[in-house]
Amino acid sequence: MDCIFCKIINNEIPSYTLYEDDIVKVFLDISPKTNGDTLIIPKKHFTNIVDIDLETLKLECKKQNATITQYLTAVLIYSIYTENYLKFKGNRPIKVCIPINLKKYFPSNTVSNFFSYMTVEADMEKN
Repeated sequence: MDCIFCKIINNEIPSYTLYEDDIVKVFLDISPKTNGDTLIIPKKHFTNIVDIDLETLKLECKKQNATITQYLTAVLIYSIYTENYLKFKGNRPIKVCIPINLKKYFPSNTVSNFFSYMTVEADMEKN
């Protein structure tokens, strides 16, 4: 595969990996727009986002008793936690901003979706 992400998954191109499981790899962006920009990519190659194997992702989410959003959010928070919070003995909560589609809550006949952002905050405590 000549895909840059496949090369990162196969460790042909180095990355600063924060988290990895059977489904995804999480690593720092090499050209971040802000400090700490992080990418979560599937381990399997897809040409287009609509081609993503949702059944595999859903099975992993079911094993974790989580929705897809919850799973990906947890992966991101865990990555931040292990990389920064533990390493630098953080004493502040970890905050992640997640885009959400509100169209299912506010039905509309337009093609436009209603988007908002939700901030999730995890306060890490001992034990």
